[in-house]
Amino acid sequence: MTDDAITDAATIADLRRRVTEAEEVIRAIRTGTIDGFITEAGQVYTLQSADHAYRVMIESINEGALTISLDGRILFANRKFCNMVGRPSCTVINEDFRGFLLPAGAAEFGRLVELTLSEPVASHQQLRTETGPPMDVRLSLSSLTGEGIPALTVLVTDLTDQLLHHQTAQIRERLELSQSAGDVGTFDWNVVTGTVHWTREQERLFGLPPGGFDGSYGGWSRHVHVDDLQRMEETIARALGENLPFHAEYRIIIPDGSLRWIEAKGVVIRGSDGTPERFIGINLDITQRKHLELRLAATNEELAEYAAVASHDLQAPLRTISSYLTLINHRYADRFDEKASNYFAYILNATELMGQLIRGILDYSQSSDQTLTAEWIDSADALAASLQALEDFTRVRSAVITCGLLPRVRCNRINLTRVFQNLIGNALKYSVGTPVISIAARHADNEHIFSVTDNGPGIPAESMERIFRLFQRLHTDQQVPGTGIGLATCKKIIDRQGGRIWVESAPNSGSTFVFTIPGKAGD
Repeated sequence: MTDDAITDAATIADLRRRVTEAEEVIRAIRTGTIDGFITEAGQVYTLQSADHAYRVMIESINEGALTISLDGRILFANRKFCNMVGRPSCTVINEDFRGFLLPAGAAEFGRLVELTLSEPVASHQQLRTETGPPMDVRLSLSSLTGEGIPALTVLVTDLTDQLLHHQTAQIRERLELSQSAGDVGTFDWNVVTGTVHWTREQERLFGLPPGGFDGSYGGWSRHVHVDDLQRMEETIARALGENLPFHAEYRIIIPDGSLRWIEAKGVVIRGSDGTPERFIGINLDITQRKHLELRLAATNEELAEYAAVASHDLQAPLRTISSYLTLINHRYADRFDEKASNYFAYILNATELMGQLIRGILDYSQSSDQTLTAEWIDSADALAASLQALEDFTRVRSAVITCGLLPRVRCNRINLTRVFQNLIGNALKYSVGTPVISIAARHADNEHIFSVTDNGPGIPAESMERIFRLFQRLHTDQQVPGTGIGLATCKKIIDRQGGRIWVESAPNSGSTFVFTIPGKAGD
């Protein structure tokens, strides 16, 4: 063997020894069997007082723990910190700690180190992670004193839960403020355990002090008006059993004996098997609104009664006047000169117009009759009734009327017949030449959209809203007979139904009157 070969073999053996020693030192440091090591240059790399018990404690705490050099290199990192950043420990040691901070925190880190040499420092930062968004953390830095290289200890506390709790508390506070401002209370009924949670505003609505609700179903039901309790319990049972939205209005008796109206809305949360688990919702105090509705209903009833009586009382003498005018015209017409005949014709026309106005006012007042309740009807039946009422007029004008398929809707039959009758009657009056009228319906955006199209002269854009006002007309009675009440009646009926009515038109292009009735397709 040559001298060179012997030298190479010795070099390889020495390298193997050094690698083995390095591996043993690293393994010893990681297992905590040694406190540190000394390099040949005399530098000591050590964890101060890093005995086995200390290492066990550091690894068991629920915070990240680091030892870093003054230039930011990580000398030690516990398992919790490695889990926080989503990296294995072998890739964290000797990394620059600033690389785990967002740019603003990395730029500030040098100043934090300088401050820490004088006294412990805490700072709110965001930590980069491998598996998700940056993590809000609090860094608690302290300097390590004693022999060895200068270093810092850093505790890294995850603030996610604390911030979430703080944000939740803020949201809850804002919600309570908004509920208090809007007279809105919320409830949360655990259907499985039977316990019920009320917010403070919910307790206030029921006249209870904070904490005065006992958390039971009975604590609610004992406040409900005796005449409403059975209906409310049946409504709740349907919501739980049939998976229906919950919406009801009911009366409660609060501790001082006074009555309040409550509007309740809620939703049932079900388990994977469909079984009700929670019933959550809101309650609103609608007492003032109910009082106003009752007053309005009473006022409307009085007005409707007055209009009916007035119309009846006015029609009786008007019929007498009309009868005598007809009789005079029949007996003495041959004695009138041309001027007298014209005057008499004016009187007869005015009398007829007065009768139309009285009947129109009566019809307008009856359109708000509270006894005319909504029901499921075939809108084609209402159209047929209106065409029957207009049969003579239609025959005289030789009108051509076509109609497509019409849906079932929830509406009052009498009122829908009035709408069709007024719109088709207008089309008959205003059509040029032979009236050509088409009626159609379609569905869009949770409403049925009806249209009545004619071949009339059209309506100027500036008049399209005005024509729906009471007594507003575009023509004189000499041009086209009418009262200016029909379209106002249509608007009143459709508004009460929760729909809309408008006209689409252009001069000399006919008009299409459109109205909507809320409802789902296929109802």
